[in-house]
Amino acid sequence: MNSRTDNHPDEYDIDDLPEDMSSAEYDEDSYSLEDDDPELPEDNVNTEDEEGEREVNAKRLNHTAAWKLMLRMMVNPVEGWKNIRRASASVEDVAKECFYPITGAAALSCFVECLWKNSIGLNLATINALKIFVAFFFGNYLILLLISWLFPREQKEIADSDFCKKFVMYNLSTLALFCILYNCLPMIGPILVFLPIWTIYLVLRGSRFFMFPTDKASLLRTLLCIFIIGTPIAVYWTFDLFIRPW
Repeated sequence: MNSRTDNHPDEYDIDDLPEDMSSAEYDEDSYSLEDDDPELPEDNVNTEDEEGEREVNAKRLNHTAAWKLMLRMMVNPVEGWKNIRRASASVEDVAKECFYPITGAAALSCFVECLWKNSIGLNLATINALKIFVAFFFGNYLILLLISWLFPREQKEIADSDFCKKFVMYNLSTLALFCILYNCLPMIGPILVFLPIWTIYLVLRGSRFFMFPTDKASLLRTLLCIFIIGTPIAVYWTFDLFIRPW
């Protein structure tokens, strides 16, 4: 079993990240967790007040449903990922409150197509719903396997971290949400088909919290984007080869 490193996603303190602006991996928008007050000099900041406010915010986040954190992350990726990282929601909470419901809704949205397309009957809609659910459900576990298989040895252990599991489920949930919109709003389908590009951006912003080594960061972030976008599609196409309308 690999020993955890200091920058393991579940171990480091997010409020103690380095403030070295010369570091190639440090990004002010991603890692600065406390915004500077423009009205007060930095020397006059009351540390006790900051800590108290931080505790209040942490408690508020801990009572926020996972799907709400996902929506906030989609609207404001930088602050949204910080909130997700701060929140103490377990992997099971994220699955029950966000990933499973949205994945199920994406599958059910296939039946809405029956209202828009006469060529899609109940049988075909059921098959499509099953393929959508399988693509996201099994894609979630397959992505974690790909990370543990294909990432460099030093980074393989992140696949076992709670943050990585939540990271994958949150990003797949955004894809499932886009799938719902695509099935329910076919009149603007040509526009909605580009929405997964936003998921790619969300992956890139959230991947900064893995603290990848500078020399491998670009490659590992690219692999994460390929895994999260490509795996559900690959599972869907594979399942489509074996399941046909009866």
